[in-house]
Amino acid sequence: MLRSSAELLYDKLSGIACLFKPADMKTQHFFTIVQERLASVFNQMPCRAPMNRVDIIRDRQTGKEMVVSSIDLSDTVQALGPRYQPEDFDIQSIFPLEPFSSGLQIVSINDGSKRLDQIKDGQPLRVNLSI
Repeated sequence: MLRSSAELLYDKLSGIACLFKPADMKTQHFFTIVQERLASVFNQMPCRAPMNRVDIIRDRQTGKEMVVSSIDLSDTVQALGPRYQPEDFDIQSIFPLEPFSSGLQIVSINDGSKRLDQIKDGQPLRVNLSI
């Protein structure tokens, strides 16, 4: 079965990222925005073509069986809705920034949590400047 570029990219989307979090925003709200934008971008990518449905029907006049192929409407975006939801993207962080602070936030996306634990165990340097 052919897979779309969105499906291939989603399978590869796991790891560690540094994202800039603006000030005056809670970390959870920031993650929600990132999840919504990821879902929006993935839903804009072309998806695979709908699968074909094969039916065997009997002709009423002749009594012969015929094979009829048509598009399976249950496999279309119109029937299913968006293929990617914000909840499909698991985002976790170590050392979350305070709501009033801005800066780089180290996050894991999907299956990158093992590496995130290694970074956390490494005790990276945290700097807070107060002026």
